[in-house]
Amino acid sequence: MVERVMLIRHKERKFGRGCVQEWISHRGSLSVKFSELLIPLDHILRRSSFLLSDRPLFVDYDLYGVLSNYLFSGKTKFPNLKNLRRWFRAMSKLA
Repeated sequence: MVERVMLIRHKERKFGRGCVQEWISHRGSLSVKFSELLIPLDHILRRSSFLLSDRPLFVDYDLYGVLSNYLFSGKTKFPNLKNLRRWFRAMSKLA
C-alpha cells in the first residue's frame, strides 16, 4: 500500500494531480496511440536486427526499457508489430 501511495505521489508531482487515474481511464486509447508511434521503429527493424547498427546500441537498450516498463503491470499488451516483437525477444536474451 505504501509503495502505491509513493508511486502516485511521485507521478502526480511530475505530471499533475489526477494523472494516474486519467491514464487508467484512457488506457485503451493511450495504448493505440503508443502502438501508432512505434510503427516507424517496426519499419526500421524490418531491414535490420537492431535500430541503428548490426549490434545493439544504447538506443536499443533504451527502447527495450520503455517497452519493458509499458508491459510491467501486465495490464497492457505488446503492440501487434511483428518486427518489433522479434527485436524485443532478441533484446530480452541480451538483457
